[in-house]
Amino acid sequence: LLTETNIPFDLGVLPPTFMSMRGEMLIEDAEELDSFIERVRSDKDANDSSEDDMYAVPKWLREEFTASELMLFKHQFLIIDLDHSGAVEADELQALTESMGGKITAEEAQKLVDTYDTDRSGTIDFAEFLMLMFKIKNGTINLEDNILAKAMVEARSQLRIFDEIENIQSD
Repeated sequence: LLTETNIPFDLGVLPPTFMSMRGEMLIEDAEELDSFIERVRSDKDANDSSEDDMYAVPKWLREEFTASELMLFKHQFLIIDLDHSGAVEADELQALTESMGGKITAEEAQKLVDTYDTDRSGTIDFAEFLMLMFKIKNGTINLEDNILAKAMVEARSQLRIFDEIENIQSD
């Protein structure tokens, strides 16, 4: 699953008997999956204690998304946030559009940032990013004119993997 979602990981951080003791019941729900991924992912600094604050989810948004959606959005945000500052700048949006075969100017990228930058910091933080995802989910954004929204809709196709896990658990 980690390989399929392009999350870098290192199972060497687990005790040697971890896999054999858990057997097929390794992951039982989305929360346990998130905990497991945080434990084995190799693309973050283990001593970074400010990460929880940077990626805090506003309470009202926690009720709007499933745990698997929030995990996917955090992963997508980390991919876009090239400098791992906890915020997406205009140049990172330009890099995102180029990676998808498009091209926008620095001014267009900054205008896009300004559109979703509710605290006027000049960047899109994780909470603002989640508000964009909320608008996409509820159909209040015109996807034709919005390269960032279009990219996030394409990324949501990955979500079906996590939904399948949740459906298996509920059966």
